[in-house]
Amino acid sequence: MSDDPVQEWILSEGKATEITRISSVGGGCINRANRYDTDAGSFFVKTNRSIGPSMFEGEALGLNAMYETKSIRVPKPFKVGSLPTGGSYIIMEFIEFGGSRGDQSVLGRKLAEMHKAGKSENGFGFDVDNTIGSTPQINTWTSDWIHFYGEHRLGFQLKLLRDQYGDSSIYEKDGHNEAEFGMSWCAGFGGSFYDAYFKVMPKQPGKRSTNQERLSNNKENEDKLFVENGGKLLEELIHSCNGKCNPIRSFSAQEIQKATNDFKLHYYSNFDFDWYVGILNDGRQVLVKSYKNIPYVTTTDEQPNTGPYRDIAISSLMSNHSNALKLLGSCLELPIPMLVYEYAEIGPLNSQGGVGSDVSSTSLSWETRLKVAKDIANALTYLHMAFSRPVIHMNMFPENVFLDKGSVAKLSNFYCALSIPKGETVVQTTRTRDWHPIYLDPCSIVEGNVKEESDVYSFGLFLLVLLTGRNANFKRGEKSVIRYVKDLVEEGRLIIEIVDPKILEDDGSINEEKQQQMQDFLKLALRCIEFKRENRPPMIQVSKELKRIDKSTNRTLVP
Repeated sequence: MSDDPVQEWILSEGKATEITRISSVGGGCINRANRYDTDAGSFFVKTNRSIGPSMFEGEALGLNAMYETKSIRVPKPFKVGSLPTGGSYIIMEFIEFGGSRGDQSVLGRKLAEMHKAGKSENGFGFDVDNTIGSTPQINTWTSDWIHFYGEHRLGFQLKLLRDQYGDSSIYEKDGHNEAEFGMSWCAGFGGSFYDAYFKVMPKQPGKRSTNQERLSNNKENEDKLFVENGGKLLEELIHSCNGKCNPIRSFSAQEIQKATNDFKLHYYSNFDFDWYVGILNDGRQVLVKSYKNIPYVTTTDEQPNTGPYRDIAISSLMSNHSNALKLLGSCLELPIPMLVYEYAEIGPLNSQGGVGSDVSSTSLSWETRLKVAKDIANALTYLHMAFSRPVIHMNMFPENVFLDKGSVAKLSNFYCALSIPKGETVVQTTRTRDWHPIYLDPCSIVEGNVKEESDVYSFGLFLLVLLTGRNANFKRGEKSVIRYVKDLVEEGRLIIEIVDPKILEDDGSINEEKQQQMQDFLKLALRCIEFKRENRPPMIQVSKELKRIDKSTNRTLVP
């Protein structure tokens, strides 16, 4: 391999005899981008020192597919290859990018023409997976757009868009135009762009809301749904729990509608769920969880296990544990079952480990953060050890942790949970991409299986979020919370320079005992996120260590 395969290609297959200038240009947040000016024209070159050529190969195939539609100008890719020092490169045509947008209607029309020309009888998807930045984009061909977008696009991206920009068109199921509305957010396209776009690609009919669907059900249909959903739930109980569960109440559709005041008592929403406050006939407050879609996990037998039924099954098993959100009942008379839980007064944690929205987050005291960690470690230990087959949560991140009025932490949302088969130590799975990509055990991606240590990794990342107050879903230009912490540790920084500054603001000063607590907390988190599974402690050891840390100083709990 040449010491500089990029220049070698340009001076041979690129038909240039001289490179007159190499200049740095914009090319995204993870790649180095350069413009190569030559006597044969200009080339755009992106390099990445840590990722192999597969990422750029996917980009090249996508660009070629767009290029072949002959509708909108895109750079033609020429060459993808490996760098001798590691990493990869892509060489493509250089297109001058001017400051003026000109007539946006032209761009809107041409983009729609490209989408129209690129339609496939396979439905929605592409022949290969690719990436946006370093984020995988799963492109499995799917006949239904809603299923494709919900299943194969990352939920945390939509949540971020909704929380920061609030335009429901970005995330509601009202057609095929989520990506186009994303353009408006990223690039500021205006009304003329969309007028021209929709003349070529008319808006799709809006999908009726799930609330409307519920209200349209008659008694006969509700009875039919109850039987169908009951059968699926029984199958899931047998599959995941050997047919065992704690008794829960069965709610009718009318009871749910009345309790939530026709779904007007909104509590919280994320990509998968809408949560409502419910008030039962006895005056008790409850939480009602409504699925927006049906997430599922497929194991190697390729039999899908639908999320709501698994959620009911595992939640019922966990309902006797004080650190699991207690499932009170379910409603099977709806197209997608709804779940009814005990009320959690403080609510779910946000992505920064606080409470409230990410934009207006309320931080927790150090004592409460430590207690939350200890509570959730207890719940995961119970999940791993209390049943005949270990159960892996597979969705351990802050938004799945709720706090009650006493700041007792409650683990919830077991719809992705997996039971390890009898006699086995791992669960083989082909669907690791369905879980939270940031919190997912990297060994699960590499090896195609999950085990108890997969939860340990996710929990370790959760500990780092609690300690630093940093969102694990890092934004462009930011370090990941793991890289951020490891860099500070390698630099020999003090623990008070690593922890969330809000802890210092709230406490004023941190004594030596508390600093030692935080140091031990950090060491435990770093052990949990070791790349090799065998180097991670089991959850029972994690739980014991957190109890030891918690007892190492006197404390008064402050929410």
